[in-house]
Amino acid sequence: MSLYHDVDVVMDFGDVLAECAWVRHTAGVVHLSWRKIVEFHGLERAAFLHSMTTNHVNGLGLWGTQHNTSCDISGHLIGLMRLINADDCIFADLPIDCVEAVLENLDAHLIMEDVQIRRSDDLNLISVQGVLSTTIVERVIGAGCCPQPETAMPAGFQGERLILAAESHTGEPGIDILAPMSIVGLLWEDLTAVARDLGGGPVGLDALNRLRVEAGIPWWKDDIDESILMLEAGLDDAIHYGKGCYLGQETLARIHFRGHTNRRLAGLDLGDGPLPDRRTCLISDGRDAGWIASAVSSPTLNRNISLGFVRSQYLNAGTVLTLADSGLPARVSTLPFVTRHSIPGV
Repeated sequence: MSLYHDVDVVMDFGDVLAECAWVRHTAGVVHLSWRKIVEFHGLERAAFLHSMTTNHVNGLGLWGTQHNTSCDISGHLIGLMRLINADDCIFADLPIDCVEAVLENLDAHLIMEDVQIRRSDDLNLISVQGVLSTTIVERVIGAGCCPQPETAMPAGFQGERLILAAESHTGEPGIDILAPMSIVGLLWEDLTAVARDLGGGPVGLDALNRLRVEAGIPWWKDDIDESILMLEAGLDDAIHYGKGCYLGQETLARIHFRGHTNRRLAGLDLGDGPLPDRRTCLISDGRDAGWIASAVSSPTLNRNISLGFVRSQYLNAGTVLTLADSGLPARVSTLPFVTRHSIPGV
């Protein structure tokens, strides 16, 4: 156990490498306790979110899901979110560290709209990740509980309503389950028991962190924060350039259509050198070339890798930069590091 962003989390269940292998080859179950759920109610909820976020919320169909972001007027990120358009509200799933800032920003612009914003403190998020995720979920919750990519669906368990959403946190197929606190314990036990029967098991934060870096998925505060422009973060599926005005739209459209960002999220291959600290500077010929974000030991690749922000002139894959603190090389890599077809035996 450890604290992650002031939330108690399980770092591992005894064998980090086994947990990584379960997700890559069968499936693993993880409790995403550091993510929080917010509900948007009211007749104008979609229109309001459409005007305040970077993606096309008005085009989100019933039980559709989308990645989205909240930005300030200068295009800098306020927070990340995943939206689920349910029948009675829109759910927003956010990292805990950006909830306050995102809600404060939305509240400041909510005037006469028919929108009510509620924190869902009773809802927890459990995710099943891996090629057998659908099999595990259907055995526990019922046949047909397999939402397609970018969709969600309601389901029932022990007399309580669940929301299931297709989502990958690892580069593998996955299903997220929004569940009331009253049944989270029992749901966890049943999911992990079936996962073990199929050659998988429970997965802690350490393994999940390694897997998401392999998949090139940035996390809030670990990699990106308020200092980052939305277009620098590699969140291309969270922005819609054809929609109308929204907060930060002018800046982001100008950069997209007339120029480029000075830096962008990239992968960095560190070989077998030691893992550098976050914000370790990258240099090239004595000049600033960016910095390290999350660095991990990759069990799939059997070497050390990192996410980082690299200045645009050094973004070509294969460019060799230098870690300022150690003088060791860091080779720029395209993201993701790992895809399903690149894993032996898959």
